[in-house]
Amino acid sequence: LFVLQKQPDAAIANLMKALAREEGGEGTISSALIFNLLGYAYEQKGDTSLANDYFLRALALAKMEGDEIQSLKAYLGRADLMISQEKYAEAEKLLFNALELAKSMQQHNMEPAVYDKFYSLYRAMGKVDEAFYYLDLREKQPKKEQKITYPSVADMELRHQLDYSQEYQSLLQKQRRQERIQYIMLAVGLLAVAGLLYYRYINKKRVNRMLEQQVAARTRQLRDANVALQHLNEELDKFAYRTTHDIRGPVARLRGLCQVGLETDPDNALTYLQMVNKEAENMDIMIHRFLDINNIKQFSFKPEQVDLRALLHSVIKEVNNMPDARSLEISLHTEEVSHINTDPRLIGIICRNIVENAVLYQKKGADEPSWLKISANKENDSLLIEFKDNGEGIAEEVAPRIFEMFYRGTARSSGLGLGLYAASLAADKMGASLSYVHHPTYTIFHLIVPISPKNS
Repeated sequence: LFVLQKQPDAAIANLMKALAREEGGEGTISSALIFNLLGYAYEQKGDTSLANDYFLRALALAKMEGDEIQSLKAYLGRADLMISQEKYAEAEKLLFNALELAKSMQQHNMEPAVYDKFYSLYRAMGKVDEAFYYLDLREKQPKKEQKITYPSVADMELRHQLDYSQEYQSLLQKQRRQERIQYIMLAVGLLAVAGLLYYRYINKKRVNRMLEQQVAARTRQLRDANVALQHLNEELDKFAYRTTHDIRGPVARLRGLCQVGLETDPDNALTYLQMVNKEAENMDIMIHRFLDINNIKQFSFKPEQVDLRALLHSVIKEVNNMPDARSLEISLHTEEVSHINTDPRLIGIICRNIVENAVLYQKKGADEPSWLKISANKENDSLLIEFKDNGEGIAEEVAPRIFEMFYRGTARSSGLGLGLYAASLAADKMGASLSYVHHPTYTIFHLIVPISPKNS
């Protein structure tokens, strides 16, 4: 009774008295039972060494006396002791011995007690499936009245075994909850993996699409660069050929005139000198055009504040030295714009070439005097400079080609076909737009210059 109430000291005192009576021949109970109970008492007291010793003595004595009940209790007691010391392998071995013994004791139905110990063992080891297995075996054991053939204290201990049915249901529900949580976690994990794979797939497609776009863009750039390079090579070949041809002509004429002048009468030498001077002027214009084109290609765009009216006056003053320049009346209408932020060298080349063309291609024998009107007006973020004259004009069929290198727009053209080409190059360099506006009566050029240009 004291063992069941977990009062080990009182239990040990009484058990020692009982043991003394047994040894004196006055007792009526088995010494093996006393040793088992002493083992339980010392286990409760925490003295595992003495507890194990008494269980071993009980087992040895019970086997010697053929007391299966006490042998079984000794096995179970030692198994409890091994479980508390976490010696699970030894406890499992003892319980298998106990189970084998319990199965041989059919009339006593001791297997449930062994199953309880198996449940405790596997629960301590964390093996939930094995623990539930033995708990199920315990629940399936037939519950029938049995004849009590062992001492009353042992009977009390067996009848006070814990009823595990409620705990079993609680653990079963807990296991099911854990299984549901595991299934949910597995589903979430699978969804996460699927989401990650889908994200990687979409990201890979996006990266591939970006790479394809970059490759396509680079291919276009290379193709455009190749076309531009071919065009540049063609222009260079054409420029070299025409340059040598156009320079060779004036040089040959100069040599011929000099030779004739040397052989002719000194009284006529002045005429030949005037012709030589004319050819020299033509060569100067030609070289000037070549220098313009070279400078445009070499210039880097450097915008600054330019007084537009002063620039145009400078251009007009420069072209006044040309033959027939004084017969052209030039008027400026730039009151709306005083200054513009651009490159003075490039815009100067454009204006000079257009004004020179207006001087060269005046309409001969016209009823009204020749004139050129230059106006400047703001349009949104740009400045429109218009050059308008009443000269010979440009035929509609040749207008698309007037900005080509060495192209001459009229049959009586004495130029090189480089003026408008140089003006177009300069406009491109400064981010401007130069265009010819067809009109049945007048020759009109529009130069559109950004008010706030970006450095190239």
